[in-house]
Amino acid sequence: VRIGAGVQIADIENHALLSERYPAVVQAARGIAGPSHRRMGTVGGNLCLDTRCVYYNQSGWWRHANGYCLKAQGEICHVAPQGQRCHAAFAGDLAPALLAHDAELEVAGASGMRRMPLGGLFVEDGRAHLNLAREEIVVAAYLPAVAHKSAYRKVRVRDAIDFPLAGVAAALATERGLVTSLRVALTGTNSRPFLLEGTDALRGKPIDANSLQAIDKLVQKQVQPMRTTIVSPQYRRLAAAAMACRLVRQLADEIGSTS
Repeated sequence: VRIGAGVQIADIENHALLSERYPAVVQAARGIAGPSHRRMGTVGGNLCLDTRCVYYNQSGWWRHANGYCLKAQGEICHVAPQGQRCHAAFAGDLAPALLAHDAELEVAGASGMRRMPLGGLFVEDGRAHLNLAREEIVVAAYLPAVAHKSAYRKVRVRDAIDFPLAGVAAALATERGLVTSLRVALTGTNSRPFLLEGTDALRGKPIDANSLQAIDKLVQKQVQPMRTTIVSPQYRRLAAAAMACRLVRQLADEIGSTS
């Protein structure tokens, strides 16, 4: 399935085929901002969303009074003054849902067109988080024909409009109650959305307390929330892990009830 970068987010949330085969993508689209934003915003725009931080997303006079920051006009990251990079967090919703479904990206530039895994678009640097040449643009996202049961969930300050403090997408396939494929992707905690590493170890195992504990540990180890929002990093770490476990448990239950 090809989704053009210029497709409005509102068209995604009401798409019958996507709802049936790639539910995480539709759920992510439905949770983005408000209805008017979704009618104006596009798939490409949400994928290329700028990173966010309480020290950056302020008025000019506020940033000037605080000496600016590494992301804009300054020389230090106020979140990590001894660090060497910007820790502003990526907060797009569509990226983790597409990552969970192993999507690919089509990019166009002066040198022509190229395809790459969606994860290759992002870099763990809040100041330069997109792996695009200066003249390149995102053209489309491609979802594989084989689709697994999926879902998306996020936590935010207000349950409307706000960007995710942490968001999780998961796609699960099982056979006779045992995992054959599990992909978990996260947003809102790091400078890039990313696919959770280590879930391959759960292949051939049931989704039980031990598997969920393993997922919890993987998430808590790999997310890197910093004080880029009004909520503590530890809350976002724990919330991300809890949501991942609940999503995987939910998907396993849904698969079990229909098999």
